[in-house]
Amino acid sequence: LILSSMTKTLSEDEIWEKRPISDFGLIGLRFQSKHQGLHRVFNNGTFELGGRFYGALHQSLPKELRACMRINGEPTVELDYSALHIRMLYHMEGIDYREDPYVALCSSKGERKIYKLVQLVSINSDNEKQAIMAIREQLRKNRIPFEITDNSLRKCLQKFKYVHKHIAKYLNTGIGLVLQNLDSQIAERVLMAMTERQIPCLPVHDSFIVPARHEDRLREAMMRSYMELMGFEPLVERANEPVNEELEFLRSSGIGIC
Repeated sequence: LILSSMTKTLSEDEIWEKRPISDFGLIGLRFQSKHQGLHRVFNNGTFELGGRFYGALHQSLPKELRACMRINGEPTVELDYSALHIRMLYHMEGIDYREDPYVALCSSKGERKIYKLVQLVSINSDNEKQAIMAIREQLRKNRIPFEITDNSLRKCLQKFKYVHKHIAKYLNTGIGLVLQNLDSQIAERVLMAMTERQIPCLPVHDSFIVPARHEDRLREAMMRSYMELMGFEPLVERANEPVNEELEFLRSSGIGIC
């Protein structure tokens, strides 16, 4: 913690308060991660399912806060695969899908949040009943305003399947762990490529963080790694930038990752 004239330790209650840091006499924040290693988690007793990288502190940070991170004192950039699992399913069908998968589904930003949730749950659930239960729970947990009835949720699922009929056969089948295995293989290739170039690279499943001066090299590694495995070109985009003045201040001050 950086103060104008002293160091201060916040109580547990203060840590969870949602107030400007200046209220506590702070002028900035610096964190040093104690969780610097990664491990892979496979599922159901096979190396064919799951396999994503876990264990690092940065993976639990909100995307907006990750934008404030620095690596070895340098500002960073985060690139991610746009709509990764939806595109992977289309590519598995031999279709070069390059559209925004939510445009035909949504008429508002609020609906986009709902259908992103529908997509996530549909890909990772084993059946429609399980999907409806999971969507209901997440809508309540995230306080997303929506008429939470079985009928309304079923209509959302049906609309998603209709708009994306070319991949509908994969939905509610538990395909998610297969896709996680594929994206973990892609992540491994990206990490190896960046390591060979001696560029620090932090994975967040479908996105990667590097010092900003290496953005082009990261983009190249992400494009090549995906194409080698899937046979199609992905869409790689910058992740979110800081969204308010306090986060912008943190970015200018820097959050050190050692």
